[in-house]
Amino acid sequence: PTEQAQLLARLDALPADTVVFSNDATTLYFLSERPAVSVPARRWQESEAVNEGFDDELADLVDLVREGRAVVVLYPGPAFFNDDLVTAAELDVAGIDQVEVDGAVLVMAAGSPT
Repeated sequence: PTEQAQLLARLDALPADTVVFSNDATTLYFLSERPAVSVPARRWQESEAVNEGFDDELADLVDLVREGRAVVVLYPGPAFFNDDLVTAAELDVAGIDQVEVDGAVLVMAAGSPT
C-alpha cells in the first residue's frame, strides 16, 4: 500500500525485537507482516467492564517506548470499534517523540533515528 509506504519502511527498519503497539494492531499486521499488539484499553471490549489495570499497562507501555524497546502506531479517529484505547495525548510525555507519518502518529523514544 503506497499510502503507508513511509510508515511501513520505518517499521521495517526497526530491530526485530522491537514491540509494535497500535490502536489497530490487526490492520497494521496485515500491512506490515510484523506482529503488533493492541495498546491498553480503558474497558474490555468483550464485556465493557473497566480495565482496572489500565494505568499500570499505560505506564509499562511508556517505559518500553522510553527504553527504545517499543513503538506505537496510532491511526486517526476511533480505532477498530473501540474509542476506549490509549490516545496520542496520553502518550505526550517527556522522553517520547510523536511524528506524523502517512496520516498515522508514530510514537517512539525521544531522539530515535527511526
